[in-house]
Amino acid sequence: MFGDALFLLLLGIGSLLIQLLGLPLLLAFLGQAKTQPEWWAWGRVIGWLGLGLIIWLIAHLGIPINTTVGFWSLLGVLLVGVYGVLPIRARENVRRFLRTHARMIVFQEALFLFGLLFLALVRTFHPAVLDLEKFMNAGLMQGYLRSPTLPAEDFWLAGANVNYYSFGHFLGSLLLRFWHLPVEIGFNVLLGWVMGLVLLESFALGQTILRSFFPRRAVGGWPLITAGLTTAALIVFGGNSHPIWYWLKNQTFVGYWYPDVTRLIEHAIHEIPAYSFVVSDLHAHFWGVPLVLLTLFVIWHWLRQVMESKNLVLDRVWHDLDLIHWSVVLGVMLGVLGMTNTWDMLIYGLLLVLLGVMVLLQSTKKVWTLLVAAMYVVGVAVVVLAPWWLNFTSIIKGVFLVTERSPLWQLMVLWTGHVVFTATALGVGWLMMKRKKRLVWPLVFLYGLGLMAFLLLVLPEVIYFKDIYPTFPRANTMFKFVFQAIIMMNIVIGWLVGVLSRQRAFLPAVGRLVLLSLTALFVLGVLTYPFLGYPAYYDQFRTRSGLNGLAWLQTSSPDEYEAILWLRHQTAGRPVVLEAVGDSYTQFARVSVFAGLPTVMGWRAHEWLWRGGPAVPRLRTEEVKIIYEQPESLRAHELLARYQVSYIFIGSKERVTYRLDQTGLEQLGKTVFNQGDVLIIEPEWFINPERFVSD
Repeated sequence: MFGDALFLLLLGIGSLLIQLLGLPLLLAFLGQAKTQPEWWAWGRVIGWLGLGLIIWLIAHLGIPINTTVGFWSLLGVLLVGVYGVLPIRARENVRRFLRTHARMIVFQEALFLFGLLFLALVRTFHPAVLDLEKFMNAGLMQGYLRSPTLPAEDFWLAGANVNYYSFGHFLGSLLLRFWHLPVEIGFNVLLGWVMGLVLLESFALGQTILRSFFPRRAVGGWPLITAGLTTAALIVFGGNSHPIWYWLKNQTFVGYWYPDVTRLIEHAIHEIPAYSFVVSDLHAHFWGVPLVLLTLFVIWHWLRQVMESKNLVLDRVWHDLDLIHWSVVLGVMLGVLGMTNTWDMLIYGLLLVLLGVMVLLQSTKKVWTLLVAAMYVVGVAVVVLAPWWLNFTSIIKGVFLVTERSPLWQLMVLWTGHVVFTATALGVGWLMMKRKKRLVWPLVFLYGLGLMAFLLLVLPEVIYFKDIYPTFPRANTMFKFVFQAIIMMNIVIGWLVGVLSRQRAFLPAVGRLVLLSLTALFVLGVLTYPFLGYPAYYDQFRTRSGLNGLAWLQTSSPDEYEAILWLRHQTAGRPVVLEAVGDSYTQFARVSVFAGLPTVMGWRAHEWLWRGGPAVPRLRTEEVKIIYEQPESLRAHELLARYQVSYIFIGSKERVTYRLDQTGLEQLGKTVFNQGDVLIIEPEWFINPERFVSD
């Protein structure tokens, strides 16, 4: 384990290069009047996102920049540009920031490295890129690694583009280039990277919110640290109220099943970040968490500008550069959320509407400010979203009223604690407002988060977005809504803990201590979840296997493992490989995933979802069967040419799925790999198309 820890530590320290790209941009934008140490937390994600957006947009113009050479060239140019072109004063500002906040910077780096090492090392006890949707998520990253231009070809539907919100996977592929890691190892490192980022960003956001409530006096180091760490711990490790209910009911955790925090309600999924970290799948909503936190940081500053701006006349609003700057950045972030996890764009768009209404309730004079800001936000979001949106077909069939609702007792089991303490925080905020005799902008933000979270808990009981799962109609809607709801409530509760930790709080001492004790008990209660989830998922940490997520295949089928690596290393571009078609959530379609090559048809249910119906998956399933079972037929020849199949894979899945005509398949062309029971055939049409067609 020491070797893995040292390896991960070096990767984490190496990522300071990305931090150095993002930090000066952040400082230049936020200004230098009074810097805060928690600003450091946003450097990595800004550098990572900025680099990714540039490559993403250029590659969509057909310029082959999405390569290792392109990545490093752009990173070098940007670093030289930022530090070479920046005025001397700006560079001095960076140095001053580092000197002034050195101690807290070291603390934040330790927090990031803790997250990186914790989850990546936990993964060494079950590193397999195998269960849930890990095949899909690894395949998306592999596809981006082999696509110099964008959009990338669908690795499970050769000839078609990826029809999924996968910008997060693209960002992940950039880190694989940065670290020079294969996907089977990089997958597990990326999980740690996301945990480290989320811990760091949550900590910073918790501190930022608390600090803003006391702008004219020192908050104190202890309340700031408490608010930051509580927010971070709740978002990354905190469960909902289910573990507390289970213990109160049974007086023990014996028999507790960790997925129940997300599967208690029948025909529904109520996902939480802590569960996502336990099962460790790089799904779209998982990639979205660090970007959502960055979006909240931007919304925070945007709202401040909207509410503190003195420009109320339209002519002056048009020339309010600070408002325009923050609106443009907010538009970029909404566009990014749309490409990463489209649900998040909807959710945080609604949050902006709610905040806008609250601003207008305070002062109708802000109407021009909000309208101009909205124009910039929406306009920029559309521009950022366009390259992806123009190549995407919606998989949602409409919005409908629900016909099945959750039993009240189950909702109470899941959400009582969070709802009660979020409401308590809003009540404390109300008392603070009465004391200040005005609705300050930090309180508007806090109320916006709390009310939006409550709305997200209620909406899946009223409406759902229809997809292809008739027996679980509202599962995906509830999944995406409550996932963001608990993030919002955890932020609000983190603020509550920080406020109550101040000795000079506005509440009487006894009342403050009682409320702080109750809140602390709740926080400790939900933080029992990682002690239940991680040991159960990782088999009580009995066996450590390292970081190689493909070791399971190397052990179970060494010949197939070698064949897949042969395809990965001996092919250029994205030639099509034919393999057996299978059901989703199985070990089918492993060749396309780990070789990084498109196949004619991969996981059926996933393509059914992505293509909006069963027609294409059914047709291609039959066509693949024809090639394997009737390889000498004219129909098989036509299909090989139509899909431009460059390699035919014959392994264990192909042998159990089809009545193989192996002799006929071998006569189609040249056998380029033959080891054990595994063959890879290069069809004659690929070597000599004219001769193949004439046959």
